Amino acid sequence: MTDKVTIQPKSKPEKTTISISGETSERLEIYCRANGILRKEFVSLALEYFERTGFDLKSNAFDYSPLEKIIGELN
Repeated sequence: MTDKVTIQPKSKPEKTTISISGETSERLEIYCRANGILRKEFVSLALEYFERTGFDLKSNAFDYSPLEKIIGELN
C-alpha cells in the first residue's frame, strides 16, 4: 500500500457535476435501486470504501469472472 497523499481541493463547492455516459447512468440506477441507495450517495460511499480499504483501482483491477465460474462449477 502506498503512503496517503493529502490533496486539498482549491475550494469546496456546495455541489458539482460528474459527467457519465448514458449506459453507465443506467447501470448506476439499477445498482442503486437494488442496493437501496441514492445515486448521489454512490460516489461518496464508493470513495469511503476505497479510502478505508486502500483498494487501488489501477493495480487491483482483475476480472474474477473466470475464477467465479470455476468455483461455481466445483460447488
